[in-house]
Amino acid sequence: MGSRASPDRSVGSPTRRQVSFLIERTLRALITLRHKGALAFVAGYFVGVAGNALSDSTVSSVGDLVARVFDVGSRPVVLANWAAAVLFVALVTSVRILRWQSRHVEPRVRAHHILRQARPGFLDNDVALAIDGAISISRCTNLHVGWRLVPEDIMFEHEDRRWALPAAFRARHEEFIKGFVADGKQDSAMVRLIESPSPFSDDPKLQLRTGTVSFSDVRYFREEMLRRESIAGMVNETVDSHLITFPSGMTAQIVIVTTDDKVLLTQRSATVFWFPSRWSLSIEENMKTDDVSEGGNSVGAVRTLICRAVREELSLQDGADYRIDDARVLSCFVETHEQVLAAHLCIVVRLRLTQDDLDARIALADRTDDEFRRWIFASPRQLLPYVAGPRDERLHPTTRYRMVMFLWHAWGAEALLRGLEHAGARDDGSDPLGLYEVP
Repeated sequence: MGSRASPDRSVGSPTRRQVSFLIERTLRALITLRHKGALAFVAGYFVGVAGNALSDSTVSSVGDLVARVFDVGSRPVVLANWAAAVLFVALVTSVRILRWQSRHVEPRVRAHHILRQARPGFLDNDVALAIDGAISISRCTNLHVGWRLVPEDIMFEHEDRRWALPAAFRARHEEFIKGFVADGKQDSAMVRLIESPSPFSDDPKLQLRTGTVSFSDVRYFREEMLRRESIAGMVNETVDSHLITFPSGMTAQIVIVTTDDKVLLTQRSATVFWFPSRWSLSIEENMKTDDVSEGGNSVGAVRTLICRAVREELSLQDGADYRIDDARVLSCFVETHEQVLAAHLCIVVRLRLTQDDLDARIALADRTDDEFRRWIFASPRQLLPYVAGPRDERLHPTTRYRMVMFLWHAWGAEALLRGLEHAGARDDGSDPLGLYEVP
């Protein structure tokens, strides 16, 4: 276990800019309160000096008056007039300078405030990027690039270790499983993350250690074991330590980007189990044990998962419609919303198709997985009002997190903050894409 890597505070930690902002506002307030009286004093001083100079009969022009007031060669005492003139200019310009500077500082603080407001109130880790129901437990140190799907960037290690049910819950668990089967619900073996990816390691590689869990166990944990008041403690433990004690499937939450730089948003079907009818950026797919078998116990399992998700959801093929080598993993994060606890991967896949091409493919293709019923395309800039606006239950709990991660990846941290500066001025819950108008 190495030392904790230095945190990237480029987004989400407003302390330094807030201090600068407060200092400037304080100075500006002091000057604003006092500059009028000081200006009156200096102006009175110059009125007296000018009156005294005009009483001299040798002063017959404006040039003579200026020379009498500011010519140090003839009278060294005139240095006091120069000092008063400098003070006058400083008093006149200081407030304007501070106002100009604060116009650059205040929006940046507002951008940080937007991100801070979106954080869950119970989170006690100030470094972890958190938006609504998603909390980073590991993000790429070079987010503008992301982790490539190669062994040099991602270590994937799977073992057939099933989630262990506490003994106190086993009797009730047997009854639950009988009812689960009797209701005709489909059970399946899923892959779960069993450790938070190296929170104390200086190694920039993403390390994914996984085990197995059944869908019925996930449902049992959520409906019979998980208590809302215990979620905060479990999430904080996961973020700050390396253990993930709760059962959940690990999902690839994929942002789809076209060649003309448009992102796909989908409205989930009303029949899906998780968050029906909500808008998502863009698709999600649980990792299955078959992905590990097909892809091998290596990063190939993640590649297989992504290819399967894109094929089933969008009917797109690696090589023809996109290159899996161009996909990037941005982060591993915990999803927490009401009675949901899960660990996922945030991924970006760039297609070889334009918006129009993808629109036609989705409309005409015989998709094997019909998990969304509507879709829309947006430019990256059109996502900003949704990030800056208030949390809305019509969005998937991790959608705004994916928006921030994608914009950070596409633009870099500084450009993301600049975008939020302007979007923050319209923090009114605006809906430029009309997502909230669709029932």
